[in-house]
Amino acid sequence: MAITTLDDAIAGMGRPIDIVKAVSGTLVAGRAMSLMPIGGYPAVSTLGSNSGNRPQTWTIVSNTLANPTVVTVTGHPWSNGDTISIINSNSTPTIDGVYVITKTGANTFTVPVDVTVAGTQGVAAGMTSNGGDGLAGYALTSYTNQIPFTNPVSGNTYLARLQARSSAANNGMLLLCDRLWHNGGIAPTLTTAQTFTGSAQIPARDATGTNTGYGVFAALEVYSALGASSFTPTITYTNTAGTGSRVGTSLRAAPNSSIAGSFYIFDLQAGDVGVQKVDSITLGATATSGQMGVVLFRVIARLEIGVRNALPLTNAIDALTGCMPRIYNNTYPFLVFVPQTTTTTNIIAHIIYTQG
Repeated sequence: MAITTLDDAIAGMGRPIDIVKAVSGTLVAGRAMSLMPIGGYPAVSTLGSNSGNRPQTWTIVSNTLANPTVVTVTGHPWSNGDTISIINSNSTPTIDGVYVITKTGANTFTVPVDVTVAGTQGVAAGMTSNGGDGLAGYALTSYTNQIPFTNPVSGNTYLARLQARSSAANNGMLLLCDRLWHNGGIAPTLTTAQTFTGSAQIPARDATGTNTGYGVFAALEVYSALGASSFTPTITYTNTAGTGSRVGTSLRAAPNSSIAGSFYIFDLQAGDVGVQKVDSITLGATATSGQMGVVLFRVIARLEIGVRNALPLTNAIDALTGCMPRIYNNTYPFLVFVPQTTTTTNIIAHIIYTQG
């Protein structure tokens, strides 16, 4: 059936999908937190565990004087034929670039470069099982441990209800978002531009159901805690009109020791209404250590939430009050929480979709 009335929306509702996330660590009022890398239900996805997961960053111990050069990365997760990206290497010539690797051992692989002076540093990143390389990123249609979502047999999907509350004294804003693209392998100590060569185009799930990027925003997401250093990253991106070299700056500086889940949203250049593709990132100052990536996302719905003693109906939107936003096929739903205080809390929520 096609949903044209409120009765249709009610008839097409599925079961509630429950979500519980433990938001811990040093929160900052007004700093967005992605709940995707945080424990609870759905569970955290293991870095580099299978195709489509977040790419993992590994330190290069050395690469040999040889053709092809042998790269040593202790305990790397990749298999023969996986694609990885390498940056910040110091051999002659440099092995920076994107390669299909040949695995030669638990700690080694080769890349097709004729090296005349061996190297002693660098950062390698990539997804396993031919999932796509790190910096070039991955266009998302499904993901291990995402908030469950199933395409309709026929018709379309809409948000019927979103309800949530905070388990502690921490009010805030909860964003239900669609994650369209993400990458990893950003070198935390490199202060110059890191280019996302071969960056994949977003799927056709922007606010208009196309891949032009209307209503799509970019954020830097922290996958594991960063070091004791502050920086304000900038990105270059392609806007909805296909114009490249646009510049966006993080709305907040990334402070010392940003915890996993920290979500630094970039502003857009004047006149732009969305991001079609991210082309590069410049940290500007070293982050010292840790793992992070850029995420392209669309906000589906926003919900003001309060503490456990608040009336439940003040912490929910439904098909009528939420204007029943469209959720496109192959959506990857995730939550972003913007706290009002530093108090550690659990976010307890449920989502109901309607299809028809």
